[in-house]
Amino acid sequence: MRPSSIIDVAEFAYDVATCRRLPRAASLLVRYLAHLPAGARILDLGAGTGEIAAEIERATGASITACDVDLGELQRGVARPRGGRVVADGQVLPFGTGTFRAASLIYVLHHIPNQARALAEVLRALAPGGLLAIMEYDGASGL
Repeated sequence: MRPSSIIDVAEFAYDVATCRRLPRAASLLVRYLAHLPAGARILDLGAGTGEIAAEIERATGASITACDVDLGELQRGVARPRGGRVVADGQVLPFGTGTFRAASLIYVLHHIPNQARALAEVLRALAPGGLLAIMEYDGASGL
């Protein structure tokens, strides 16, 4: 893909630095979410282009909703998750209470100004007993 702007170059550099383009994040989440029934609704907050969401869908049969504050990122993605693509700020989610069986926040929490508010919103959108997977960059572990 040829970058169309300096933003694209910066996003690519960030993805490489945080290993987001590597399959490791997706494979860890697949193992964590593998026991969910096929079709289970999962929220991917901070989905970006939806690449990781698509991999999780393929491997688990879940229905992923890719949610990101950046419409451009969602539109750039080739992936078309079954749960759709939604533009929203993680601090105010447009989903009903108890909508999702699981939620993932992959390398996104540090970008959110009010992290407590975002986590409260994600927990509200999770069904009782729902799973929450948070992965943040850690240079020591390569994640």
